[in-house]
Amino acid sequence: MSSTKLDNVSSTTTVSENSANSVDSLLKQSAEQLLNYTKSFQSHFTSATRQVTPTAHNYIQGLIKTEKKKGTCRGMSKVLDQVGSQNLNHLLSESPWYYDEVMHQVKLRSNSRLKGHPYTCMQIDEFSFPKKGKKSVGVSRQYLGCLGKNDNGQVAVGLTHNQGKNSSLIDSRLFLPTSWTNDKARMEAAGVPLVYQTHQTKLEIALDLVDEAIHNGVFFNWINMDSLYGRSLDLLAQLENRGLTFSGDIPENMLVYQEKPVLYIPTKKAGRVRPNTRLVTDSPTIAVSDLKDQLQTQDWQLLAVRHATKGDVMIQGFKQRVWLWDEDKIYCQSYILFIKKPVNYDDKISYSLLNVNDEVPLKRIAFMQGQRFFIEHTYKEGKNQVGLGDYQVRSWHAFHRHLALCMMALNFLMEIRMDAQKMDFHWFTAADVKELLCFLIPDKKISLDSLVQEIKNKHEQYQKEIERNRIKTQMRYQLE
Repeated sequence: MSSTKLDNVSSTTTVSENSANSVDSLLKQSAEQLLNYTKSFQSHFTSATRQVTPTAHNYIQGLIKTEKKKGTCRGMSKVLDQVGSQNLNHLLSESPWYYDEVMHQVKLRSNSRLKGHPYTCMQIDEFSFPKKGKKSVGVSRQYLGCLGKNDNGQVAVGLTHNQGKNSSLIDSRLFLPTSWTNDKARMEAAGVPLVYQTHQTKLEIALDLVDEAIHNGVFFNWINMDSLYGRSLDLLAQLENRGLTFSGDIPENMLVYQEKPVLYIPTKKAGRVRPNTRLVTDSPTIAVSDLKDQLQTQDWQLLAVRHATKGDVMIQGFKQRVWLWDEDKIYCQSYILFIKKPVNYDDKISYSLLNVNDEVPLKRIAFMQGQRFFIEHTYKEGKNQVGLGDYQVRSWHAFHRHLALCMMALNFLMEIRMDAQKMDFHWFTAADVKELLCFLIPDKKISLDSLVQEIKNKHEQYQKEIERNRIKTQMRYQLE
């Protein structure tokens, strides 16, 4: 073997070894990196009289270290060494820090990582939490996507920044049903800020979040939405007026025109006192599902839309320009209808509207719509890896502070995975980061005596609570 070839082999080996050493260092120092990450938010957790950055760090550690459904303040105090539940509760309910400032910095950090990439987009969606009782802010009987049905719970609208498998939840706000916004006393008791006490629909909240992201210079190439948002012609028009590109899913029964409809005001009929003023059209409509049923085999194109661990995700795709008309408007809206049929995975056929030119290739359209996969994946990571749904708080500020701290945790997971990707460690997952941190974060050391005492204390608390409830019942029903 020539010396040149030997040099090349040696050079390749050195790069490979350096990469492996770098990955080892990154993984072993992930707990230290989490501490440095939290410290970068220190100005938001500091007031003239208090510094709560250590408590915020403990809270984020607790979100990661506790098991799913146990990430309450009490649950965290059981697994974190020398951390009390009262301090964590105080962080959410009483400490002088502002959740919107923390969310703002998460937004800026995500933008510093994802800006400039042709695949970077934003995702609008909502996430929900089942919740009993009536006092937790925003709780009501409403549709909960996590259950797929109406039930008692809370719903938040979220904005996610996404580039391929790298995602960060960058903004969120709780949705308040009219049962709350019509009850001033209830909102005051839950600490809802005056600016949010006027009812807003989920679509209006979503547009607010998008405008805030634009105002803060967040980079993205298009916006993805599910059918709740994609079916709203008003929202689509608002996004277009802002010069934004979007891909919005729509329901299968949505009616479209295959040719531009002719709008006209009918001639006044004889005997009518008032002239006609409303526009009508004789152009026929068709449900997008019926349009799909009329397609022939040759109309579909086979496409790979995403790399996955079990091979490429394959679909059959079709696109066609269509028109839509809201009868309250004097104009029509025209978009590309994209229909997607899964090939090698189980899912339903989906329909989407995109405001792109006819010349945009079907493969690009399919890729844009296909990134919706990652919004669901991000919320799943939030609930499974960082306790997004494990809170036990009632007030507006406590709820959003929990969200802000979860957003910090999710953003940290994204950053450390992106650092690993730069070292050719591409399949490093959020679950891997959680497993590492759970090993590196010290466990709470409990002796047998202290464990027995903890159980006795809990039993004593139960007894006191039972006695209090018994007395309340007696007083309410005037029992002897």
